[in-house]
Formats: sequence, structure tokens, C-alpha cells
Amino acid sequence: MAAIFEGVKVIDFTAHVSGPACTAALADLGAEVIKIEPPVTGEATRALYPRLDGQALTYLWNNRGKKSVTIDMKDPEGISAVKELIKTADVVVENFRPGVMKKFGLDYDEVAKFAPGVVYCSISAFGQYGPDAMGAGFDILVQARSGIMDLTGEPDGTPTKCGIVLADMVASKDTFGAIAAALYHKAKTGEGQYVDVSMLDCVASMNLYLDHALMLGRDPQRQGRHHLSLAPYGIFEGKNSQFIVLAAFTDKHWAALCRDILNRPELVDDPRFVTGADRIEHKLEAAEYIENWLKQFDDIAEAISIISANGLVASKISSTREAAQDPQLIAHGGITEIEAMPSMTNTTSFKARGPWIKFSKTPAVMRRASELGEYNHQVLERAGLSPEQVDAMQERWRQARAKR
Repeated sequence: MAAIFEGVKVIDFTAHVSGPACTAALADLGAEVIKIEPPVTGEATRALYPRLDGQALTYLWNNRGKKSVTIDMKDPEGISAVKELIKTADVVVENFRPGVMKKFGLDYDEVAKFAPGVVYCSISAFGQYGPDAMGAGFDILVQARSGIMDLTGEPDGTPTKCGIVLADMVASKDTFGAIAAALYHKAKTGEGQYVDVSMLDCVASMNLYLDHALMLGRDPQRQGRHHLSLAPYGIFEGKNSQFIVLAAFTDKHWAALCRDILNRPELVDDPRFVTGADRIEHKLEAAEYIENWLKQFDDIAEAISIISANGLVASKISSTREAAQDPQLIAHGGITEIEAMPSMTNTTSFKARGPWIKFSKTPAVMRRASELGEYNHQVLERAGLSPEQVDAMQERWRQARAKR
């Protein structure tokens, strides 16, 4: 069976995480993704740490399955070659600041003149218009602006950023969905279109408490280990600083927790806990009963076993290293093996995240990242350049770089 995006051609001008992670997912499903990189140095994340056998982990994962082609975007001959590639492409993705692609003569309005059917997607911190559109943005800034950071942390403590690169990854997934939708529209109508993705919009869309502010005029506050609008639902401490997560917020689950686990049936009808709203108001008192019970156990796993046996949801909190060894994650294929790049002389393959969505007939396949400029000849000759022209162009750029 052909891959879902087999035959789809993508020209990838992206760097760092938001764009590369998106286009890598397209490559997993069969798209031909041509990654345009600066000559000599390559995309910025090639220089990052940590590294595996000389290669940056960030680059290896975010650029899997792509064809690296080096182009000097300030060189008219390079731009001319890129335009030829775009003429045969289905998708163009870029994540420069607004206006940069226009300087290259490759903004959507210009591209639509010679490739009207292309799906052209721009990812930026704040979108292509608005008072802050021209501002630079990183994950930490978007987390701050979205309201999510202010909701994370202890009530009497400081705001806390999410422990992962949240904004870039959320934007990458939203962009993937947007491109798939635009390609579906193109398949029906033949029309290309412009897709404007704002990282701030994407992350703000995850902050469900914005609805509280918009609809009710409220300003939700940090709740620390507990939930703003569900209780008990949070992180609970047992003996010797052992922690679990527990969700028992429905009336049915609260009753089971009190009667069958805590052995405190009188709490079911306690006025502080009768309704969901009551339990939210008195969540810390409810937590105290739960944590007093947890402190009976030298090993918190015993408590989790009892809770689970009674049909409630509870779990230990895994470290990242423990998550990498999670039997369920491994069994369902959330951990995969990817071939190493040829330059990784001490490594033949490595384990990595994904593929995380399972298709019964068109499974995703995660292939290796390519060496810098590995596909120069294959791709640029397709754009009309002779082998000699490709070599001469690359050598000119190498020499220019060496003089800087």
C-alpha cells in the first residue's frame, strides 16, 4: 500500500523545532521533503548539543526522512534553482520572521504567481499580522504570553515554565494538521492557499481557562499540585516524598474512594464534599485525607495497586528515563529504531520517539536524517542544473563562507 503522502513534494525552509518537526511528520508518511539549508554550516540545530556520535540529537529527530540540499538564499542562482523546485512542489513551509521570505522574492504572493496550486505555510511566534507580528519569539516567550505559565506552579510560588519545549511542538502538530487539511482541499478543488500559523495562537488554544476569562470575566490562579476545576484530581504525597497522581472527581468515584479505599464512608455525605463544586472549594481538605491514607505505605506502589483494584485512576510519576523504558510505550510502538547517518561511524541505529499514530494500511516510517547537502545533485539537477553547475555553485559558496 502506498504511503499517505506518497507523491507529495514539500520544500522545507524551516529551522529549529516548530517547522522541522512538522515536515518530518510529513516525511514519515511518505512525502518527499527537500530541506533547504545554508551551505557549509547547515541548519542551526546541527550545531546543538547533546550529540550522538557527532550528530545533534535535535537535528537527527526533527529532520528524519528529509533530503538535505544546500542553497545560499542570497545568491540569485540559488533562488532561481529554488523557484524551479517550487514549481513542481505541493507544499512550501517556512518559519522565518514575517517579511524574510519576501526579501528572497519567495513570499506567498510571489510564489502564487508561478505556482498557484501550492500550499504555502508560514509558522511564526505571533502570526503574520498584529502589533507583535514582527517580534522574535521562543518557546518560553510563547508560554509566558499564553497564560499557561502563570497557571503552572504553586499558588504561593512563582510562575513555572513547562518542562518540555511546548510551544514549538504544539505548533508543529497544528501545522501538520493544517497542511493535511489544505492538501485535502487541494485534492478536491485543485486550489492552493496560504496558511498562517501563530505559535501563540496554538498554545493559547490549549489554555481552556481562557474561556473562564472570556466568558465569565475570571482570572484563574495557580493551583499547584491540584486542578482548578476538578477535585480530587492532582498530585498527592505519600511517605518518604513518594508521589502519585489520582483522579476521583466524579460523585461515583469520590464515593468509591471514601468507602472502599480510605475507609471513611462518612466523607461521602460531608457537606464539604457532597458535590463537585463543594470538593473544588475544599480540595486541600480532601487532599489531606488522601495523603494521610497514603502515608501508611512504605512503598507507594501498594497504594496504587489498591486504588486501581477499586476501579479508580492512579499512577506513580515516571522520570523521563523511566518513561523511555515504559512497557506500554514500547509495546505500542511509541519508541522506534532509526537508522544512523553514514557519518556516524560508531552507530548503526538509535532509539527515538515515535511514530505515535498507528495507521493500519499506511503506517508511518521514520527514516534517517541526511548529511548536509547529501541530495544536492539529485534535487538540483532536477531543477535544471548540470552536475558541473551544481559543483561550481557549491564551491563558490564554500569559498565565500571561508572568507568571512
